[in-house]
Amino acid sequence: HAPSDEKYYKRIYYHVLGQPILEDKVFFHGKFTKDDWPSFGRSHDGRYQIVTISHHTNKTTTVYFRDLENHNSKFINITAGIKAMSFAKAEDGYIYLVTDHNAPNRKILRRKILPNSLSQWENFVKEAKFKLANNILLKKYFMLEYIENVSSKLYLLNLENKKKRTIPLPSLGSASGDSTEYGSNELFYGFSSLNSLFNSGKFCSRVPL
Repeated sequence: HAPSDEKYYKRIYYHVLGQPILEDKVFFHGKFTKDDWPSFGRSHDGRYQIVTISHHTNKTTTVYFRDLENHNSKFINITAGIKAMSFAKAEDGYIYLVTDHNAPNRKILRRKILPNSLSQWENFVKEAKFKLANNILLKKYFMLEYIENVSSKLYLLNLENKKKRTIPLPSLGSASGDSTEYGSNELFYGFSSLNSLFNSGKFCSRVPL
């Protein structure tokens, strides 16, 4: 590529700590355009790998998935036919895809990871009246944040029975800094509003829904 394109045509490389950078090898081989931006993610146990290619020219993504337990597994495009902004997470035998495909307010699709294939997508969290602004995948739950009338609303969705419970907030305001470790039984979040200073909140997900 031309010297002026030095900051374009991004790639993902595999680097071994302590080894020279010049020995790094391309980790993901795919067709990239000048403005494409690849990123890498994996499941907490390291079994599943996900590569997301953001296409800035048309505001879409292409998401690839690989199961390392299958030694012959190659990265497969799991968003074929989905022209939208989509981001995936894979844990405990399932792939979850947050997407705005035919859903401006976003929805979450799910498919089961089978030994040598993948099941069909199911509409796991349907598009709501308000925008899905944030989500955190816990081991047994999904934390969902919607923006309802310029205020955050937090919900905890049980992955098994799909029952949803509201996480109470102090007042109208914005939740931020949602974080937790996968498998933890606690969810931490920050909260701010015009009537209060920044407060730290804690929610225990062991409460039955």
